[in-house]
Amino acid sequence: MSAGYSLSDFAFDLRRHQAPDQLWVTSGWTAAHALPGTVCGVSGCFAPPYAAPDSSLTVEFDIDGRPAGDGVRPGIAGFGLGLLAGGGTWRPDRIDRHGTFHQHRDGRLVSLAVRSRLTPRHGAGGYTLEIQVDNRGDRDTDIALRPRLHAGRPGRVPLAEWGWMPPQPAEPSAVMTLRHSALDARVPAGGRAAFTLGVELGDTAGVGGARGPALPPPPGGAPRPPPA
Repeated sequence: MSAGYSLSDFAFDLRRHQAPDQLWVTSGWTAAHALPGTVCGVSGCFAPPYAAPDSSLTVEFDIDGRPAGDGVRPGIAGFGLGLLAGGGTWRPDRIDRHGTFHQHRDGRLVSLAVRSRLTPRHGAGGYTLEIQVDNRGDRDTDIALRPRLHAGRPGRVPLAEWGWMPPQPAEPSAVMTLRHSALDARVPAGGRAAFTLGVELGDTAGVGGARGPALPPPPGGAPRPPPA
């Protein structure tokens, strides 16, 4: 007899998290860590026997040709400088986050809503990051993503050396690869653009190199919108 539980029964609002620097999600195969204070950042990935504790994926945005960082400080100090994180929802299989960019520039308002979904891979090491950008302004806006993968020192660690705390590889002996769909789009007023980034963690022979071929666009042209 079914227990009647759903993933939503275990969901919680990230704004209520008491340890935001310890926000992890797992597929049962891979665990990935959401970078605190960002909408899209990821830092740390484990998929036994592979460990990449000091790895990171960050995303900078180009908005009409001007750079905008992810994770600016709230208040006047960060106003108009980049993407302001607004919270999100943790579920056992994913982390949904959202943020906003809102700026008067050259006599026009540029206003964007950005959502991301971090999903650890199952059956292989790594994770997928889906990003959705909604143009709330009244004019078309050119958007480009500038992802940066810092692999750190990923390594293969024998399972016998994994304990309560994940291990630190003694030397680089694994590879992380960044794959992605198209990274730029012209978003019409009231329109939406979707981007998909994938990070793979594994053996040199199994993963390949520093950057692999492009991923196909997400089904339906957009990531599944995170629940309100």
